[in-house]
Amino acid sequence: MGAIVQATGFTPYDANNLPELGYGKSPNVVDQAGLEKLAKAANGGAIKRPSDGAEVKTVVFVQCAGQRDTTGKHLPYCSGTCCNTSIKQAMYFKDANPAIDTVVIYDDLRTPGNGEDFYAAPRTRA
Repeated sequence: MGAIVQATGFTPYDANNLPELGYGKSPNVVDQAGLEKLAKAANGGAIKRPSDGAEVKTVVFVQCAGQRDTTGKHLPYCSGTCCNTSIKQAMYFKDANPAIDTVVIYDDLRTPGNGEDFYAAPRTRA
């Protein structure tokens, strides 16, 4: 008889460990969980800045923040989820307004479970 064991869940990295990125200093610097809350509040419409409620015109995603660190200050490994999540979140912005300047900064993009077409394919609105 065979079995499958699935262990789900994770502990988010504390973005307060990354003051150089502005987290905690500017309300417009959010982590992925914070961006999910903003997207949910937008309900498919324009995502608004926390600072003043204005529509976001430019968004930057910084990959590997607090991960793949060789200094011992942060996590030494890749979480395996952040790139896919950032790509999904970038699509929230593009779906609401294709003119939004969306930038993903990365050393190398890792999309486990998805091929390159996940982020390279042209987007069409449903």
